[in-house]
Amino acid sequence: MNPHSEYIFVRSIDEVDPKKLTIRDLNKKFIDQEGRKYAIKFDLETRQIKFVRLAGSYQEALKIKQEIQKEKFIEKKEKWEFQLSEKREEPTSTKISNFQENKNMDFDFYSPDENFIDENEFFKELERDTKKSVESLRAIEKNLNRSQVFEKLSNSLNDFFDLQKEIEVKCYHSSEEAFKIFKELVYFPRPVSYYISRLPEPVRKKIEKFDEQQQFDYIKRFEIYKIFRELIMNVIDLTNQLEKFYYKLPAIERERKPLVDLISSFAEIKETTQELIQKLNRWYSQYQKI
Repeated sequence: MNPHSEYIFVRSIDEVDPKKLTIRDLNKKFIDQEGRKYAIKFDLETRQIKFVRLAGSYQEALKIKQEIQKEKFIEKKEKWEFQLSEKREEPTSTKISNFQENKNMDFDFYSPDENFIDENEFFKELERDTKKSVESLRAIEKNLNRSQVFEKLSNSLNDFFDLQKEIEVKCYHSSEEAFKIFKELVYFPRPVSYYISRLPEPVRKKIEKFDEQQQFDYIKRFEIYKIFRELIMNVIDLTNQLEKFYYKLPAIERERKPLVDLISSFAEIKETTQELIQKLNRWYSQYQKI
């Protein structure tokens, strides 16, 4: 498979007019004739679409950083020269327009460990890995229940049952609700007005000047981030609590099949969910401020 097939070829990124790009173009990536790669991001503060330079290695990241520093130095020099010329003569509107146009073509830079997250691919990963973690937690709980070992530990039995009830509400029921909302927002969204009425007041004020598409995109990400962050954090917390109960069991019980296999199951859930929460935070902060 050609690694460049996902990129749109351009002779130079200067050929791409950011004013003609929309929010729907955020997943597009470009590669120029020199092999330089770019992605697109929407800057909520400036309300502009900007180009993001991508790097595939640490060495390339250093090289790009040096290039950007050089470009910024040249830009400052040009700005200083421009301001000097202003003192000598009244600048024409054409000069000001050209200067501002060049400023709009400035771009940011992501190093290899900050590479742009493709939202469509991330949504698939979020849905898959969250379901996997919840199902694994359910399997652990069933194994512990079938073993009936807690019935031998009268001082822990009631606490174990209480934990099961908490897992039922905060993980199983919450995951069903999360996936229901997720599918609605991603595949079958309602009118924007329906979601706006349910938003906290500070969020409503923040997006009131956006157009309808921008409002929906913001709401979709806000809701998905909120419900999945809470769900994943609950899975992490309750997995840790369930693991503590597991280690309350006598060693001879833990070493029996299938309980001995639960050690790797606990580790897998924690590894998956911790990676997922980190990527969830990166995805959200990439598209809008948390």
